[in-house]
Amino acid sequence: LPDYLPMPQDFLPLARQADIPAAAEVESVMKRVFSLRIYHLLGKIGRFAAQKGVAVFAVGGFVRDLLLERANFDIDIVVIGDAMPLTAALSEEFGCEHKVFDRFHTARLYLEDLKVDFSSARIEHYSDPGALPQIEFSGLSNDLYRRDFTINALALSLNPDHFLELKDFFGGYNDLLNRRIRILHSFSFLEDPTRLFRAIRFAGRFNFALEQDTRRAFELAVSREATSRLSLKRIGAEI
Repeated sequence: LPDYLPMPQDFLPLARQADIPAAAEVESVMKRVFSLRIYHLLGKIGRFAAQKGVAVFAVGGFVRDLLLERANFDIDIVVIGDAMPLTAALSEEFGCEHKVFDRFHTARLYLEDLKVDFSSARIEHYSDPGALPQIEFSGLSNDLYRRDFTINALALSLNPDHFLELKDFFGGYNDLLNRRIRILHSFSFLEDPTRLFRAIRFAGRFNFALEQDTRRAFELAVSREATSRLSLKRIGAEI
């Protein structure tokens, strides 16, 4: 399906929204939480991507923790298109090493003590519950919709024209403010049972509560023994 920005409201269940912070507020928080090195690095990546005609967004735990005013140096960037050639070009530009992971079209830059992960915006298809997904390139809103919780489905634009603008399609910022963990769709835990462990981990780390429907989905997945389909390696990695 076409990936509209912003998504038409009738494509999605209505999510309770909060007034999201403007780019200037996000910039102020970033400069408080991190050294200027991170701010300038993200700016350089955004400008380089724009020169190549590519849109890039910081996503996931980095954005979540920034809005909670916590330093998280796990920097994940989504590329609209194939992340691997952009990462290779950035590696040359910065004079640093990089590594590619063909299976999911992801790559990593090694910048001294920092690792920056790049992934191609994608949709994931699960052949069976708990299986590793098959992927297909997509746009930003579809990529965010495949994620585990609304608080991890926030994105920051890095391109110069919209630098540090927050994208929130699913009410994730509102859930951050209200200290809630919410899945994006009712089959989330059955589709990927490692999210059961992740929900507990985030609840403990941030002192958040599982939202009511999310708790019901959690209990249903446990009652169906969803984790029995996972290998010990995947459970161990999640813990």
